Formats: sequence, structure tokens, C-alpha cells
Amino acid sequence: MIKTGDPKAWIAKAEADFEAAKTLFLSHKKGMPDLVCYHCQQSAEKYLKAYLTYRRIKYPKTHDLEKLLDLVVAFDPLADAIREANRFLNPYSITVRYPGDEVPRSEAKQSLQMLNSIRKLLKDRIG
Repeated sequence: MIKTGDPKAWIAKAEADFEAAKTLFLSHKKGMPDLVCYHCQQSAEKYLKAYLTYRRIKYPKTHDLEKLLDLVVAFDPLADAIREANRFLNPYSITVRYPGDEVPRSEAKQSLQMLNSIRKLLKDRIG
């Protein structure tokens, strides 16, 4: 069970999603792009929640990366630097979970790159 008041617990979960995305991308011939994108979105969400928890900022129960980033930026305007990456990953909490919404491997690769920018910025700020 995740301790929602502990940023380290959020980071651990975020890293697990990041590792899952990398593993799926690298270990399968086609890269399982849908699952890679989903885990990238999940990791970004958990990093945002880790930052908000670290700063003791209350946030709603949501998967919407835009809403979470708006809360982060209100406290830390320089975090707006990850807005593009955040927007790119935001739809993957839903869109890739159902048949007919498949994405190409190139999009999965781009998702990993976008997640890396989010991870770096937020990890640096959390410490």
C-alpha cells in the first residue's frame, strides 16, 4: 500500500513504472508501445504527486497530468518547462488501454524521452 504522505513512496512507484516501460520497450520485438506509453504516463503522474507531496500541496484524486502540473507550477513556475512533455503523455492514462487505440513504436520511444525530461526536473527538485 502506498503511503500517500511519503514522497519517497511515490518516487518508488514512479520508478517502477519507468522501469516497466523501459523493459517492455527493449525486451520485445515490437516494443509493446501501448504499454510503454501507459507506464510512462503513470510514472509521470506519480512523479508529479511525489513533488506535490514533498511540498505538502493538496491535490485532487486525478490522472490528469495537466491539473497536477498546474498545481506544481503555481508553487514552482520554472516547472512549466515540462509542459510539452506533460501534454504529450497525458492522454495515455486512457487512450491506449482499449482495442483500436494502438500507437507505433516511435511514439513509445518519444514517450520515454518525454518521461525522462519530467523525471529529471522533478527528481532534481525533490532531491
